[in-house]
Amino acid sequence: PNSLNSRTLMDLVKHILDRVQESRRYAEPAAKVCSKIIQ
Repeated sequence: PNSLNSRTLMDLVKHILDRVQESRRYAEPAAKVCSKIIQ
């Protein structure tokens, strides 16, 4: 994720959060990806 521009990262996070809202099974992988983005 570090090589992506900020707009792409925002779109990615929005998509991830939409998936988490659909099903909790995405919560752990989503948290891992978001954590990587923050770092």
